[in-house]
Amino acid sequence: MTLPRHLARLAPLLALGACDDKGDTGGGGVPNLTVAGVVCTYESAGTECTVTVENTGDGGSGGFEVGLYASGGEPTPGDPPDVGDSLGGLVAGEVRGLTLTLSGTPGQVWAVVDVYDDVAEEFEDDNAVSTNPQRR
Repeated sequence: MTLPRHLARLAPLLALGACDDKGDTGGGGVPNLTVAGVVCTYESAGTECTVTVENTGDGGSGGFEVGLYASGGEPTPGDPPDVGDSLGGLVAGEVRGLTLTLSGTPGQVWAVVDVYDDVAEEFEDDNAVSTNPQRR
């Protein structure tokens, strides 16, 4: 079918309607790693944190580091964590939990996914969550 000349100029814009709200056409997708939740409890021996990580994007990710920070403010990307662990990657929609233990009893803990920015993500500003540990 041939479009009338005045509509032919709009064809590239009309093709944008095939894209989803993430700016891609679904061919491979882009991961988006987030901290879905973090729960920390402490006793005299240390602080145990269960971190739930989720890939809310529509593509799989490669491996990445999850870290905990016991210092006051939000960590800057690339700062080495006080304690961390590697995950081998998450497929789109996958949720996985891991447990990390900090020494001492910090007042505030930050959990960060993709600590060293190894994964090209849809959004990079949703990788950190803070919590205040609770006594067991």
